[in-house]
Amino acid sequence: MSQAPYSRVACAPVVDTKNVVALSRPLRRRAAPAAIVSRPGLWKRLDAAARVTMVSARPGSGKTASLRSWIGATGLAERVAWVTVRSDGGDRPGLWPSVVSALRQTIPGSELVRPLMAAPDSGERAVVERLLLTDLAPLPDQLWLVIDDLHKLDSDQARRQLVLLVTRAPGSLRFLLATRLDTRLRLHRLRPEEKLTEIRGPRPPLGPPSKSEIRVLKYLAIHLSAPEIAGEPSLSTSTVKTHMRNLYRKLGAHSRAEAVQSGRVLGLLAPPARQH
Repeated sequence: MSQAPYSRVACAPVVDTKNVVALSRPLRRRAAPAAIVSRPGLWKRLDAAARVTMVSARPGSGKTASLRSWIGATGLAERVAWVTVRSDGGDRPGLWPSVVSALRQTIPGSELVRPLMAAPDSGERAVVERLLLTDLAPLPDQLWLVIDDLHKLDSDQARRQLVLLVTRAPGSLRFLLATRLDTRLRLHRLRPEEKLTEIRGPRPPLGPPSKSEIRVLKYLAIHLSAPEIAGEPSLSTSTVKTHMRNLYRKLGAHSRAEAVQSGRVLGLLAPPARQH
């Protein structure tokens, strides 16, 4: 593929006795090929995985680097379309324009997938139906679509269309879905057919958010600051900051925006209101 093999800076791997890779200090990007991050247990499961694979692990576990290294080691790079979900906002392209663009950069996709001339008024479903019914229907050889940072996909409509693509795509189109959290994608119908492999990394021994923490999370979603939240009954600024730290740890978040996104994925918060 034409894009660089890493979208983030490379990191030095530290491998423990359980084949779990933690990423340590960041290294400066160099022109030399990226080093292979080997995790034998994960690679073996990926080699034997079903058509759809969900990889779920906390931040810093090395899942993105390991997936990229597995792709490189198996010689699949030219048959892999990689899409990293970004937070909504700005003029960044949405999920489906990014998917179409990534598919077109692969060897099979360059011949089959047509470019998007304009965003259709009917939205995401039209793009997915075109991919299913026309572009990818004659796909002769295996092609991989990787969706990284899936937990950031907070649009219910985009999640529904992703499920449609995953469950109805031709058998030669395989999926790798990487996330920090167990998402609410309705892929359960694939389990009885043995078309779904679920790989979960070790989780910290933390329980779910408490009622008080969820209460603070709801205030974060409406952009109140810690002092403003502390203006509510029975909440001090110190208590609010403690709840925020606990929320970040339990949700695997590094910022207010990530905590809100994770809360929506887990159903702790209502979906964002539609903008007309």
